[in-house]
Amino acid sequence: MRTTPFETVIFSAPQGWGKTHHAIQLAQRLGCDGVVDEWKPGDAIVDGQLHLTNVSGSQITLDALNSHTGPVMLRQAFCSAQDYFRRWE
Repeated sequence: MRTTPFETVIFSAPQGWGKTHHAIQLAQRLGCDGVVDEWKPGDAIVDGQLHLTNVSGSQITLDALNSHTGPVMLRQAFCSAQDYFRRWE
């Protein structure tokens, strides 16, 4: 049983990395309740959701994050999907 609130995460990785393909697995491992695919700065940030984007982390401004009232975690993948998931094994 989950005792902590779901995380709100923006996950950035290059196009073709496998974000959508691995969305459910990513959401579960990052503590999110669901997925918002193709998120971009200016779009709403939804509590408890994993927001997938190919916008680089350096292009996601504080203004985009500050538009949300709760905590938001920004994660960026710097390796292949296979290597990223291998770190959790």
